[in-house]
Amino acid sequence: MTLSGLSYHELTSYSRGGMPPHFLDWEHQPEVFKTYKDAKPIPLPRRIVIDPGLDLDRVLKKYPDFPPPQITVQGLSSILLLTCTVTAKAAHSGRPFYFRSVASAGALYPFELYMYTQGIEGLKDGLYHYDIQRHALCPLRKISPADAAPGLNFFLTSIFFRSAWKYRDRAYRYCLLDTGHLLENLMLSVRSHGFKLRVFYDYDDHLVNSFLGLDPEKEASLAVCSTLHDESQHLVPARHTWNELPDKAQEASNVSGREVKYETIIQIHTSTLHPMKRYNGSARMDNLLGLVTRDEMKIKELPSWPGNLSYSEAVFSRRSRRNFINQPMTRSQFDSVLDALCVDRAPASGFCPISVALITEKINSLSRGFYLLDREVRTLRIVRKGRLLENMASICLDQAWLANASLHILFVSNLRVLDETMGSRGYRHAMLEAGRIGQIIYLLATSMGLGCCGVGAFYDDEATRILDLNESSKPLYLVAVGPVKAIK
Repeated sequence: MTLSGLSYHELTSYSRGGMPPHFLDWEHQPEVFKTYKDAKPIPLPRRIVIDPGLDLDRVLKKYPDFPPPQITVQGLSSILLLTCTVTAKAAHSGRPFYFRSVASAGALYPFELYMYTQGIEGLKDGLYHYDIQRHALCPLRKISPADAAPGLNFFLTSIFFRSAWKYRDRAYRYCLLDTGHLLENLMLSVRSHGFKLRVFYDYDDHLVNSFLGLDPEKEASLAVCSTLHDESQHLVPARHTWNELPDKAQEASNVSGREVKYETIIQIHTSTLHPMKRYNGSARMDNLLGLVTRDEMKIKELPSWPGNLSYSEAVFSRRSRRNFINQPMTRSQFDSVLDALCVDRAPASGFCPISVALITEKINSLSRGFYLLDREVRTLRIVRKGRLLENMASICLDQAWLANASLHILFVSNLRVLDETMGSRGYRHAMLEAGRIGQIIYLLATSMGLGCCGVGAFYDDEATRILDLNESSKPLYLVAVGPVKAIK
């Protein structure tokens, strides 16, 4: 069965009163750390080498603004620490629970990170897996040295069952959003160290998965990045330079003693393996949602954003905090959110697959209402005024805490148009982009002392109706922001 992005989204939609009972198999809860039993990890130093006072706005808007330094093992270690690391440990249901710097639905952390290193002093050229728990590199393949500039290629994957254990067929949505969270943290970390990183959503999946030694029905690549290359065909070294992977390498993707294979996830992922179509039209997603807007408001480009925490402090302090209180966001905080949402993000395909909308409730000097953000020309346009946060809380599976936030940020797409213009791979692109921007909001909110929590669970058709979207336009992700109770 071939699934388009729209058909998968509709097939996995929630409906009020129509959700089947679902009991979690706690005895076989997936492991959240991947290990290769036959490989000897290389410990990395736990030290950040960037300016500890560097602000998030400078990383996002201005870096890199100097010639890149030489890549070293210490620099790579620092990049990885700021990309994804364990930030705290607690106990939950009798098991250890690990907080991470990257947001994840249900704290299930389906993503993994690999890198192909080339010409890095003190590190052999090869393919490595990042062991987050031990902050170490796990060597997987040796690569014959190439006569090329030193560089790094990163491969972001997802182990499907980690999320499917809880979310079943709908889990592919969360795998994409969570990988988007990781991708943005990686982008920011690399930029903060003075390097440019090119993101690829469109590449040869079969070649990359083979290089990583994956069974793509269990774990598959979702995005690739490079400090070296501008073309996707050079992201993986020539096959004749690969050595063999450790024995039973694919078994490392087994994360539970009882795993269920969800055919719907395999079908949608298989559909996204086709190359992405290139969009040749002139329409923009903002104009394809069926929304009528008015009263345009210009968004200011700010020299800096208010905040008590630096970029690195925000990364290590990030939490999903949703204990919102009845207190408004300041206008400067809201303007900073708008400015962050409008930071230039040239779409890889020539067509931006998502639109950003805002539902405001408690913002100083701003009317309550539903707004559409035009990130290209930096304007905010009203769709309709009035209180909507309680309605949104209702359609988000009646999670009442959402009504206490100051602001909901929605990522929306016309999935039929997306299928027609970009193919099923466009769905991957859209969800990854939504996750990436969501992670920026997490970090910005953290730096300003605000709470932030993402939600991917909706009564999907109700959401379309309440927001007055046309039939094929769907909300993909919601991020709630606002003041929260102080942590004692």
